[in-house]
Amino acid sequence: MHGRDMRKKNALSRREKEVVKLVAEGSRNKEIACRLYISEQTVKSHLNRIYSKLGIHCRIKLAAYYFPFLSSRLKDAG
Repeated sequence: MHGRDMRKKNALSRREKEVVKLVAEGSRNKEIACRLYISEQTVKSHLNRIYSKLGIHCRIKLAAYYFPFLSSRLKDAG
């Protein structure tokens, strides 16, 4: 992940990072809400802030953004 992308990732709150991870795993808003014990509207609010912070506009791009980060973490762990 490039420096600017890492700074963007670090700009996300802990909860926003959890939401990103669950989106990347294919969870729907309702599933995310249940897993994190928050309302579906709160999930939508988190997603809107995440999209704004990362400069993206849809779930597919959010998942694509997350996977390079995940891949690097897996390489570091192995």
